[in-house]
Order: sequence, then structure tokens, then C-alpha cells
Amino acid sequence: MASCSINSSTNVSEPERIRSAVLGGALMVYGLRNVNSACGVAAVLGAAGLVYRAATGHCHLYRALGINTADSEAVNQSDEGIEEVEEQCIDTASEDSFPASDPPAWTSTAASRSQRPVLRS
Repeated sequence: MASCSINSSTNVSEPERIRSAVLGGALMVYGLRNVNSACGVAAVLGAAGLVYRAATGHCHLYRALGINTADSEAVNQSDEGIEEVEEQCIDTASEDSFPASDPPAWTSTAASRSQRPVLRS
């Protein structure tokens, strides 16, 4: 069964991912050296977010704002693009669920002569 997820798409460009990794690493070092202070804890948490962003290529803030820097042609995702992906997900789920688990309904196909339509030309 194919998985269909909109949230896991890559929306961060390669140079941004590299900068996020470097900044996240530096922030992590700072935070771990000052872990006893509130600033150190905040730095570790921020670093974790940047490392996640660098590793996955997905930024939740970019997703909320409709920004996509991973594709040079599409800097901003339009609502139509998102709706198209959602429609494809629905179509895929519908195709994956066929045939349905319910058996088809059987009806009588034999009609009496009085019920048959008369075709006149």
C-alpha cells in the first residue's frame, strides 16, 4: 500500500540545510557547555530543531507559510498545489481499497414481458 503524506515533503534547499547543520552544531556545543543556565537549555532545544531541519530537509514554519526553497522553480507553494496533492492522496487511497470488502448486491435481471420497455421506431 502506498503511503501518501503531505507533511514529510522536502521544502528546504541544500545550502540552507548545510547552514542549519553548522549553526545547529555550534548552538549545540554552546548549549551543552552552559546546560545549567536557561540560555543553555534554550540553545540545546534550538539546536535540536536546526539539526532536525538539516537532516530531514523539512521546515514546519516553511510549510505553514507555503514556502519551498528546495525547488528552484517553485519558491512558493500555491493552495492549488496542496489541493492537488490532497486529491491524489484521496484517489490513491480509493484505488488501494478496491475491491471493497462488501459483496455486490444481486438483483434479478429477468423482467416480465409487461415490465419490459417497448421500443418503437
